[in-house]
Amino acid sequence: MNIIPKVIPIRTEEVRNSVIAEGKSDNHDVSVATHYLEKKGEIAGAWNLGAIPLVMNWQHSKKITPKDSMYLQSTLDLIMAEKGHKVYLSACATDSPYRPYMEKLGYSLVMSSDIFAKQTGI
Repeated sequence: MNIIPKVIPIRTEEVRNSVIAEGKSDNHDVSVATHYLEKKGEIAGAWNLGAIPLVMNWQHSKKITPKDSMYLQSTLDLIMAEKGHKVYLSACATDSPYRPYMEKLGYSLVMSSDIFAKQTGI
């Protein structure tokens, strides 16, 4: 049996349900996983590789008003729906003036986490 973890695409609902259950047993919501990690024949983790778009935006603190923001949020929702995305992620810094309003704007907190970028070298 191979002791090096393998990355395997999730191709069936049966596998998806097993991955979700294993994630829950380890206190992680992996309901949008696209791949799972297998080690010694067992589910050992999950990845979401680009299945949900991530929106990162900047709005000038002195040039964009709260009213502008509401218009822009509506526009963002329309663009994402037009592209066929039922769900998208939005990065929001903990010190952002928008942070207290995210839930009121229809967002659900997925997890508290920092986002890091890495260039692939291509």
